[in-house]
Amino acid sequence: MRSARRLTAFASGLLLYSGAMWLGWMLLDGWLQQIVRPYFTSYANRLMSCAGGVAALIFVIAVVWCFLTVRVPPGGRRPTTPWLLAGIGTAAMACLLAGVFRLALVRSETTLTVVDMLLLPTTPPLWGPLNGLAVLAGALVAGMLARRLAPPSRRSRVGLQAARA
Repeated sequence: MRSARRLTAFASGLLLYSGAMWLGWMLLDGWLQQIVRPYFTSYANRLMSCAGGVAALIFVIAVVWCFLTVRVPPGGRRPTTPWLLAGIGTAAMACLLAGVFRLALVRSETTLTVVDMLLLPTTPPLWGPLNGLAVLAGALVAGMLARRLAPPSRRSRVGLQAARA
């Protein structure tokens, strides 16, 4: 049972990171920037506000997803946060490697600015690191919540009973 929970947490990390990158790509690919265009005159300000909003949405999704994945079931021992983080790290490295290959194979006609490289999830090789940081922060917050809300372990219950006696 323990290895099944670990494998599930690892696969969940892979799916969470991939889904977050896809969601960021879909939201920032066009229509979100068109919605906020009247409110910001500068391209950099518009891009930062959109990227921040998408990262906040991804953070909330990641906290809920990760908490449901790593929470300790009744009778369980501890959260599976390290396995979830390993899945997120594996997916991040795979995305980075795919971005490096895409950047090497596809010759770009335009030069990208630093703002585009750091904030847009459609530009390789980083694919919007703000979204990746939101996933990582959400996983860490969910792991801390799961650890805090976990039922006391058998050892601590025995230790508490011995201390009371």
